[in-house]
Amino acid sequence: MILLIPSINMSEGVCTDCIVGESGMENYYKELSNNLMDLCRLLRSENTKTIHINDLDSLNNRNNHININSLIYAAEEIDIPIQLYSKFECYQQCRLLLESGIYRLVVDDLAVKDPGGIKKLISEYTPSRISFAVFAKNWNIEINDGDTTLPVPDYVEHILSLGGNRIIF
Repeated sequence: MILLIPSINMSEGVCTDCIVGESGMENYYKELSNNLMDLCRLLRSENTKTIHINDLDSLNNRNNHININSLIYAAEEIDIPIQLYSKFECYQQCRLLLESGIYRLVVDDLAVKDPGGIKKLISEYTPSRISFAVFAKNWNIEINDGDTTLPVPDYVEHILSLGGNRIIF
């Protein structure tokens, strides 16, 4: 069985991509892109098991408060697990999001910047709630916008040493 997880890119509280579907439905799909709650409800009605959301504002070093507030509200109101990929600042921010109802966090640089905090999160919330993003080029991973480069096997070993077992590659 294959589990397909829809991925949504968010910026300033709305989805940046529009669903492509049946001709004549363009306005409806555009409205869905502007309303995260309605989009999540539609995906849930289509039996989506979880939704992956990319917080483009944080990933592009912009203020992401609108996205985070929208996601916390969606997590409280909709019966669908949300997996969030964002630039997390610290252990406390991650803990707050998990406590607020976000089901799973996808971290990248924080695994190297704060391994103790990540290990603590995994211990407190289980490995199923913390995933790791890996962007590899020529079997190397750039950390902190290229400040550090690690071979993929070394990074995977690091994730395993933290107690992690989910990697988005």
